[in-house]
Amino acid sequence: AGGKASGTVLGPFGYMVVSSGSVAQDMVVTLGNEDVAGGVDSGTFLSSRGFQAVAYGGVTIGDTIGWGAMSFLSGTALASDTVVTSTGTLYLNHGGARAIDADIESGGLLVVLQGSVASDTDLKNGGYASAYVQADFEGTTIESGGVLALGGGSANGTVVETDGWLVVSNGGVATNTIIDAGGHVLALPGGAVDGGDRPGVVSTGIVLLADKDIPQLYGSAWTGGTVDSGYLYVLAGHDKVSNLVVSAGSDTVYDKPAVILYSGAVAQSDTIEADGTYQYIGSGALASATMVLSGGTEFVESGGMASATHISAGGYETVSRGTLESGLIGNGGSLL
Repeated sequence: AGGKASGTVLGPFGYMVVSSGSVAQDMVVTLGNEDVAGGVDSGTFLSSRGFQAVAYGGVTIGDTIGWGAMSFLSGTALASDTVVTSTGTLYLNHGGARAIDADIESGGLLVVLQGSVASDTDLKNGGYASAYVQADFEGTTIESGGVLALGGGSANGTVVETDGWLVVSNGGVATNTIIDAGGHVLALPGGAVDGGDRPGVVSTGIVLLADKDIPQLYGSAWTGGTVDSGYLYVLAGHDKVSNLVVSAGSDTVYDKPAVILYSGAVAQSDTIEADGTYQYIGSGALASATMVLSGGTEFVESGGMASATHISAGGYETVSRGTLESGLIGNGGSLL
């Protein structure tokens, strides 16, 4: 306790313990093992299957993990400003471990298990992160080539940028999500993307709610979001969207921002507004209580159904061999 090591190299079978009150600085761990048991580790480089265990309140700052190496955090351990690259792994085990400001890139992997939290993570260039039951991501940014997979965990305040991917499944929940400039969200069976206190925004992005041909008791969901110059595809099965606003924002990439419903999909209480926006109801899909404002269009395809639609002045409802029930057409609204 109270010791300090600087510039140490741990090769094959090398082993070091950094206990409470001790500091290790600028180490290189190659095929060796470092145990940060309550102490502080700073600037360590792990590679070639080097292994670092951090526990009992241990802290790492500015470490780099690559080339098959792993940093394994448990208990109340903390990793700050970690860079994970080239098949390296940062692993937050059960029970309250935390990673702050991690960069996961170029084949790096971040795994977060029950009770642990990753905050302000940046995923890019092939970086991959996954969360399981009761694991949390806060303030994640997913850049080009980055992937965040929620398989029962939660993510709050995620920003999905160009060619980034957020995949939500099996009880995973994403809240306050922003999908911007070509970002992608894929909600698989049991996944939910929820607007929460700050509605989710699709801006020039694509969201897929995918439950097609997969039997589930419940499907994917997107609640309380805004589709702003993007596309929201709702595929077959038990998928449901509700309380969405579809509006044409600036920097439009697609000609018509849209919600597109496929067979078995359900939309409830959506609002279609502004010029060039529309909701498409395919065969076997249902949209109820839709509000179509000026410049918006709801299109009901053969076999589709629109129920209790309210068409305001300047709004349009187009029915192509589909079914329209109990709608209200306001002054200046049109049914084609």
